[in-house]
Amino acid sequence: QSTFTVDAMHPLKPQVPKVVAQTPFSMTFEMVLPIPRGAPITGIQLRVAVEDIEGRAAKVIEVPVVGMDHACAGQVVRHEVGELSPGVVYVADCQALNRVGLGPRSDPSTGSRTDPHVPYRPAAPFSDIQSPHTIELRWVLPYENGAPVTKADIQCFHQAETDPVLLEVTGLDATTLMHLFDHLESDFECVFRIRCANVAGYSDWSPVSTSFVTRPTRPGMPENLQMEKATPTDVTVSWVVPDDHGAKLQTYDFVYTCERKFLPVHTEEPRPLPTLSTDPRQGLLHLEVAGDASSVKIPNLVPGFKYFGAIRAHNCAGVSDWGIHSPTSASWA
Repeated sequence: QSTFTVDAMHPLKPQVPKVVAQTPFSMTFEMVLPIPRGAPITGIQLRVAVEDIEGRAAKVIEVPVVGMDHACAGQVVRHEVGELSPGVVYVADCQALNRVGLGPRSDPSTGSRTDPHVPYRPAAPFSDIQSPHTIELRWVLPYENGAPVTKADIQCFHQAETDPVLLEVTGLDATTLMHLFDHLESDFECVFRIRCANVAGYSDWSPVSTSFVTRPTRPGMPENLQMEKATPTDVTVSWVVPDDHGAKLQTYDFVYTCERKFLPVHTEEPRPLPTLSTDPRQGLLHLEVAGDASSVKIPNLVPGFKYFGAIRAHNCAGVSDWGIHSPTSASWA
């Protein structure tokens, strides 16, 4: 009778690894050891890959060999792979190791997705547009961390986030990237912060924004300039008081003439007063009117002449467009 020894071989191909637990940043895989073929299995190597949209391995994570003692075929081994990204699809395969070497790789697993996590902390909101009573606030969506960002909350403070909350809006559609704060007081100074949410919850609050101020702007144009009453030598005209756009009206410039061609036009808003005259037939005459007025009496007119007028308003931010006497109205006489 004779004896002989058969050399050991590397292990057989193992079963496909399965995901048995997951978090936003890790997955736990379960692997079944194959037949060792003459030499004990001393470890198993797991390979995890990020699956791209076409199912190809876009990135491979090599997990070191998991050592083991007294392993046998059919034994179940579990291993947690960390430092994964939330909401990403991963596939995996494995191969067993004995003293001969690594055996063939298993078939790849079907894709499994890590759980989503809350969005990253957003950047501070910003604003390019402020009016006397509004602030248009904008933001950029943060990295979603595995699930779409859907909601946003905004808080407003006077100067710092340690101040009392002045304004707060919740549950905004974050994808609009803009919210208009209106009906604010003029010269209202404030800062904002924002947080965003997905199905996993809310992000941390952003840093506070730079300071914004609802600055007043130049007034609106006086409108509906018309004659109220007239005598042979004077006329009383009135107008609709314009919006002050956040700053009290200081004065009006009222100009009048016997020749329509001398009237200023709307595009002359930024310019100083047109050249004035002492003769209404040769140019414009000027009256300065108090800012709280809505009518003015024009004295010392020449009986029988027609007159045309224009008016504009002043506040601390500037001068309005000219409101012109309507061509369809009766001329003043």
